[in-house]
Amino acid sequence: MSGCYGNTPRKVPGRNANGIRGAGIEVMMEIEKKKEKKEMLLSLVTEKEYRPMKPKELAGLLQVPKAERGDLNALLDELVLEGKLMRDGTGRIKAAGADVKTGIFS
Repeated sequence: MSGCYGNTPRKVPGRNANGIRGAGIEVMMEIEKKKEKKEMLLSLVTEKEYRPMKPKELAGLLQVPKAERGDLNALLDELVLEGKLMRDGTGRIKAAGADVKTGIFS
C-alpha cells in the first residue's frame, strides 16, 4: 500500500524533491550557467575584431542549436536591458560603448 507509511517521498512546502530548502542547487547552477553565458557573450561582442551581427548570425557563429536560439535571444535581450549591449537600427547586436549618445535631438 502506498499510504502515509509507504516509501513514496512526501512533498514538503518550501523544499525541492531532494528535500533541500529554498531555491535548490539546480536553480543555483542554472543561474551560474546563465551568468557564464552572459560573460562569454559580452567578451565576444567587446572584442576589437567583432563586427555587429544579427542574433541569427551570432547563433551560427556560436553553433547554438535551433532549439536553444530562444535562450540566446533571451540572454541578448537581458544584456540590452542591462545597458551592456545594444541593437542598431537593423537589429544587429553591438556593445554599448562610450561613443553612443543618448538624449533628445532638438
